[in-house]
Amino acid sequence: MEKFQIGNLTVRTPIIQGGMGVCVSLSGLASAVANEGGIGVISAVGIGSGTNPVGVNPIRAIDCSP
Repeated sequence: MEKFQIGNLTVRTPIIQGGMGVCVSLSGLASAVANEGGIGVISAVGIGSGTNPVGVNPIRAIDCSP
């Protein structure tokens, strides 16, 4: 299999984690996938909504940490 490159980065594991929205595909999941060599995706669906456990601030919602 050929190397998969994005800019100057080479993806070790050809796995892309798809965006799952509503506080699922945020920094924790995306960084875990990236740390294993895949491509992590942060979803913007529901960021800043009232259902978000960190409130309505979209900047804080991206992290989604307790």
